[in-house]
Amino acid sequence: MRALVRTWRAAGEGVALVPTMGDLHAGHLALVERAREQSRRVVVSIFVNPLQFGAGEDYETYPRTLERDRERLGALGVDAVFAPDVAALYPRGLEQAVRVVVPELEDILCGAERPGHFAGVATVVTRLFNSVEPDLAVFGEKDYQQLLIIQRLIDDLAFGIELCAVSPPCARPMALHCRREIAISLRSSAQSRPSCMPRCAPLPKPLPVASGTSRACPNGDASDSRPPALSPAISKCGEQSISRPRPRAIMPTIFAYWPRPAWAPHA
Repeated sequence: MRALVRTWRAAGEGVALVPTMGDLHAGHLALVERAREQSRRVVVSIFVNPLQFGAGEDYETYPRTLERDRERLGALGVDAVFAPDVAALYPRGLEQAVRVVVPELEDILCGAERPGHFAGVATVVTRLFNSVEPDLAVFGEKDYQQLLIIQRLIDDLAFGIELCAVSPPCARPMALHCRREIAISLRSSAQSRPSCMPRCAPLPKPLPVASGTSRACPNGDASDSRPPALSPAISKCGEQSISRPRPRAIMPTIFAYWPRPAWAPHA
């Protein structure tokens, strides 16, 4: 996968990644459309991540619809589908896998009810970033807590990847509510610490990130005058949308095997 992406980058073509677990719906396809507006090349990953499922959750029965998903993505002009298996992303097995933990943000709200869920998300996103090496990563704003965790991940681990947050109108009330709840939770956590510990500042807006590492995508609503959904330091993407007429070749489905991915055109 890296080798393919590097050939694109050597030709001066930007690469966007849209991570998914498959069973694609209209929301996923909207992310793909936004990725195509922002980057010359688009990769969609499809991986049902066992680390983010808890005991009694639906990992085994989660829908696997790779053929249908691939057809839908091909119709949208996606350049490659990255569909690794569990052994490719976790070569030492799940028990021995190195995990990525994002303090504070992963243990509140949904994370408090699903211990380990967001650590699983952060871990798989880190591995996908390392496998694909995109310039831009596109996520929906509907799961706002997850979005903030990924924003922190990109910043703290210095990935140099821009984060594009897509906010459909139906997701905005939920995202705003989640912002308030996260601010309250972090403030309460800070106030409960011993006085010798540094306190976490209140979070009236989402966590800031280093300039240039993340950005929020426009919502596509000219009447929406509210501030960007992410940090005010984040610039909006889409200001220089790429016009790119391009003939479509056969879209490869890429099956990666760690540490040297291999791929083959899907028959």
